[in-house]
Amino acid sequence: MSIAVTPLGKSRLLLAGALLSLLAACGGGGGDAPAAPPASVSAVIGPAGGTVTGPDGVQIVVPAGALRSDTTIGIARSDAGAPPLTGLVRGLGNAYEFTPHGQIFDVPVLLRMPIPAGGDGSSWLVASPGEDWSEHTARVSGGMTELVRNRLSWGYPGSTCAYNPNDPNLSLSGCVLPRGGTAATTLPAQALQLVNYPNWQGSAGSYRLEVAASVTFTTTYTQRADCISTRIKVYRRQLDRSPNLLETLYDQGAPLSPPTGTPPGMKVSGSVTLAPVTLTHADNGRHVYAFRVSCTLADQRTYTYGDDMVIHIAVPMPTSTQTIGGTVSGLTGTLVLRNNGGDDLSISADGAFSFATPVGTGAPYGVSVATQPAGQTCTVQNGSGTASANVSNVAVTCTSAPASGWLGEARIESGAGVASHPAVAVDGQGNALAVWMQHDGTRHDIWANRYVAGGKWGTPQRIEGGSGNAEYPAIAMDAAGNATAIWTQHDGTTMRVRAARYVAGTWGADEAVDAGSGTAREPHLGMDASGNAVAVWVQNDGGQQRIRTNRLVSGVWQGETSIDGAVGAAHAPQVAVFPDGTALAVWTQEQGGRVHLFHNRFNGMGWSTADQLYENTTSAIGTPRIAGNASGGAIVVWEQGTGAGASSTDVLASRYSGGLWTNPVTLSDINAQRAFDPRIAMTGDGRARVVWRESHADAFETWARPYEPDGGWATAPARLDGPLVDRSSGNGPLAVGVGPDGNAIAIWSYTAPGAQHNDLYASHYRQDDMLWGPPQQIENTNGGGTNSAALGVGANGSAVAVWDQDDGGPPHGDIWANVFP
Repeated sequence: MSIAVTPLGKSRLLLAGALLSLLAACGGGGGDAPAAPPASVSAVIGPAGGTVTGPDGVQIVVPAGALRSDTTIGIARSDAGAPPLTGLVRGLGNAYEFTPHGQIFDVPVLLRMPIPAGGDGSSWLVASPGEDWSEHTARVSGGMTELVRNRLSWGYPGSTCAYNPNDPNLSLSGCVLPRGGTAATTLPAQALQLVNYPNWQGSAGSYRLEVAASVTFTTTYTQRADCISTRIKVYRRQLDRSPNLLETLYDQGAPLSPPTGTPPGMKVSGSVTLAPVTLTHADNGRHVYAFRVSCTLADQRTYTYGDDMVIHIAVPMPTSTQTIGGTVSGLTGTLVLRNNGGDDLSISADGAFSFATPVGTGAPYGVSVATQPAGQTCTVQNGSGTASANVSNVAVTCTSAPASGWLGEARIESGAGVASHPAVAVDGQGNALAVWMQHDGTRHDIWANRYVAGGKWGTPQRIEGGSGNAEYPAIAMDAAGNATAIWTQHDGTTMRVRAARYVAGTWGADEAVDAGSGTAREPHLGMDASGNAVAVWVQNDGGQQRIRTNRLVSGVWQGETSIDGAVGAAHAPQVAVFPDGTALAVWTQEQGGRVHLFHNRFNGMGWSTADQLYENTTSAIGTPRIAGNASGGAIVVWEQGTGAGASSTDVLASRYSGGLWTNPVTLSDINAQRAFDPRIAMTGDGRARVVWRESHADAFETWARPYEPDGGWATAPARLDGPLVDRSSGNGPLAVGVGPDGNAIAIWSYTAPGAQHNDLYASHYRQDDMLWGPPQQIENTNGGGTNSAALGVGANGSAVAVWDQDDGGPPHGDIWANVFP
């Protein structure tokens, strides 16, 4: 009999109907068969937590702090009382009931089931009283499939579909159960701290808020395609008060659109972002936010599912309050300012301003532009901080929208040592952060500088404090201007991965990202809409090069893990992070004597199994590059040998949509001797721009090809440097960026006839006529050639190019930048 209760605190076993079975199994049965395990098990679990193991080894693991009092937790092999499954979906294995229904846990509990025959453990079907079945992403661990939940319900450890393509009365939509999730972000970003089941980021989750902040909720959802309408309802209960103060925060219809790449008529999806909810000391206690999504069919049947989020609010009561204000200058229209995500203030003239709502002494404030005036761009300085006194130094400067064209190059570092390998990221307002490595005479350090949109570059700042050599930084930024930079640095024994965060106008202390003892290199990262990041890198585990990853969630690195298949030495990882926090990583890996292209996906709770994206049957594969859109689709590009010779290569691309990769497409010109070094950028709605190098005869050229979701790849690639005098486009810097409207910019190096070094050029892609414009030189410093470059494009379409350039004499290497407004 496999019944176990492993309490971590006070627990009393209550085996319903199991006592007689136990006596029969232990008594003198004279060879009788052992009694069957009971169909239900329950146990009392207290605040210290515990584990209940029930029928068929199914478990509920209750972490410490999840309960505030002794509670009877039950597991039954039963679907009695559960709603019927809809459409063509069938549950795999047994259904289990987890009780008590309606119990809200302060910290999510872990549910574990054996993986059923025919299932892979990647998803569960879940239903709660008064709601319908929905699908939830699970993970596999120790031969079990696992899910975390803030409340208990019925569950199946997998599903199948009875679809028959030969039956004209059946539709693929019948194979779809609703699924979705809710994410929370705050202003200030660091205010919300995740309090979830250890090493798990699934479910709506539990959080702790200890400073006054505004919280924004974003609910994403997928429904069957025959839904004629979807509605989102959000309720809030404050469980530490009586009554619970049931409050409806949101009850409206929601948008629906077909997800990219899914079969027509199968499913639809959408998302809704609520207006920020301001939480202060007056809200202290335990809040439960219930998110409910409904789908109404043409016959008026309605199906509902949802999840719950717990936020523990413990904001100190302010002893006094402070006003937040400053001055506006240069304003010619109407400007709307916003503090802490709310309290909007409309301003129509220069002068002093003050927000209507004061903040508590010691509480944070964050002033931003909610609406720009017509024909102007306003920027905020001194806009964030802690209100220790009345704030009056917030400075808002408004300027007329600059004319089209690059603003002019500027050196953005002032060090005496060699500076190189810059990276740059741009936020939603056009502000930028550039990072680079710079030699101090003994070793390399990591430095940064910030550009304020419509203004100028600031003062260079060293952002790491280590004593070892620091190299090859990368950076990612969210729309609000929060950023994370990552690099490798020697710790006295080997190279390690380190990172620093830029939040509320300040760089934080650098910290370790990897915990391994082997040499780490090639770090890359991406960031979601909430400012959380995913980092990938290569690390030697003592015998093999592995792909490692770590996630930054609410300012805390969650712990690293390997994501490759351990089939051979791995190289060149890249990652695309989607707005909802999911991610897609690609890399090259040796297997069977060749280098192949591999991928792995983070579904919001865990990484799946690494798999080949492209099996190489010809020759070497170069470094892949990946870009993603807002709905979880992506495109990867890479350099691939043709098999016609060691120097014969093409540039290939493959699209990821609906969980599948398309067959590779050759992008490069068929007449090229060699095509190599591709770069890619993508808009939120899936438009991609790819650039690369090609060699023709004895010269290098710069080529490009666009992708449109409704038209596919352009019929032929376009040469960007064709109008220049000769064919020597060089083998130096190359980058591409794209704005939300599809307009794009590419930068590359070009060596003029008779010149001693290359210069940096740009070309603009116009979405309206789908053509690349003529080359334009964007740097005119004649000291020396450009060596590496980076390009960032913000949500407002502005671009920032940075590059390192020889200064004409020892020690060589300065960092320069140019801005396209």
